[in-house]
Amino acid sequence: MAQEEVEDIDEIKRKVKTKLSRRKFEIIMEDTERIEEIVKDITKHFKENIDGKFKAMVVTVSRKACVLYKKALDKYLPSNYSEIVMTFERTDPRKISRYHEELKKKFKGKEDDDIRKEVIEKFKNETYPKILIVTDMLLTGFDAPVLQVMYLDKPLKGHRLLQAIARTNRPAKEKPAGIVVDYVGVLKELNKAFSFYSKIAMHDLGSGLEKVGDFESRFVEKMRELKELLGNPEVKFDDAEYLYKILTRLVLSKKEKEFVKEYKEVRKLYELLGPSEVKLEYHQFFKFLTAIYSIYIKSRGEEENKEVLNRFYKRVVESIYNSTEIQAIEKKIPRMRFDEKYIEEIEKNLKNIESRTFNRLTAIRLVIKDKSRTPIYETISDRVDKIIKSWRERKVEIKKVYKELKRIFKDLIFIDERKRKLGLNDVEYSILTTLEKKYKERKDLVKKVRNLYNEIKPDLFSGWAFKKSIKSKVEK
Repeated sequence: MAQEEVEDIDEIKRKVKTKLSRRKFEIIMEDTERIEEIVKDITKHFKENIDGKFKAMVVTVSRKACVLYKKALDKYLPSNYSEIVMTFERTDPRKISRYHEELKKKFKGKEDDDIRKEVIEKFKNETYPKILIVTDMLLTGFDAPVLQVMYLDKPLKGHRLLQAIARTNRPAKEKPAGIVVDYVGVLKELNKAFSFYSKIAMHDLGSGLEKVGDFESRFVEKMRELKELLGNPEVKFDDAEYLYKILTRLVLSKKEKEFVKEYKEVRKLYELLGPSEVKLEYHQFFKFLTAIYSIYIKSRGEEENKEVLNRFYKRVVESIYNSTEIQAIEKKIPRMRFDEKYIEEIEKNLKNIESRTFNRLTAIRLVIKDKSRTPIYETISDRVDKIIKSWRERKVEIKKVYKELKRIFKDLIFIDERKRKLGLNDVEYSILTTLEKKYKERKDLVKKVRNLYNEIKPDLFSGWAFKKSIKSKVEK
């Protein structure tokens, strides 16, 4: 019995020693001067990289540290930028209980659980708060795609570390990656954690955690890939036809979708890398890529969403989109119109066959891009695909591609003029051309087409052809 008592005392001593050691560590982590310096760094990083795009979480060592961080953050950012999410106890020290009282007043006496729910809901769906300060809560299971960066000032290990940093990795539009800023060196534990929890890590973190250097390497690799995709072109901005020529080859090779996808990936990396020096080496080529991308987008009758650009790509806009080279090219690119005289006027200023081919192809695509499922335009689309495929397989030269595209363009003009003359819409005209193949001499065909269209019109909702019962009804 006496031996058991000794063992109990030894165990108590060990626990007390561990607790005291942990408390000593917390006291160091709670040092106000230390927190002040970290908060200055957080504020700078948040303002320059995150604010207005996504949101952040500060993970602290204790509940007291949460209060200290909040007080420090309020010095450098508006007070509504941040909120603490933690529990409160009756025995809390004065610093925490005073903050609790202020919180109650701010939320008009609501219960703690209701306050936490409201703060979390606003963080996910409203502008403020932009930064959550936590110590134990929300480190697991918290799903907020708007969260991009975690400022980590708490020693976490193993599964808990992986779960915590994975909070930043929930996918969101225009979000290139989650970011973890480590103030305690815990990310050294990652390799150990990955080896023990590899399946969980892959599920939560995707391809794992990468250093800034990894993103730099990926940026360089993507730039090299894009250079190869465009045929290792010379970088020059004063020759619009040269840009058209590159883009024509890209479009005829059916690699434009790959180009757009890769360009958008590079644009995200360019923005993510901030002031990284590696961008300087590729600055001009990235600007060149942007010029080609701009022509491509405009040629499709599309516009870049200025609000999205200014919000998520501030660095790209300031250093690339607002550059004199891109601005000059934007002014030179004509807004495409489906007008034969207008197209011919443009072609007078285009010297090379590639530019003229791109001009015709662009105008045709502008007309058929939203109508390709309508029979008459489906046929036109097939003709375009056929001649491009012949060029890709080197069966015809680009001159023949241009001539065929001119013929297709004239056919589209004829269809457009006849439709307008008869007063028919796309569906009615498609029905008419189908019936004309069998009943060419019927003078009342246009009238019958209109009657038929009015009869089936209620069933021609979006996606009607995929519903068997409706399709059968229309066919009858």
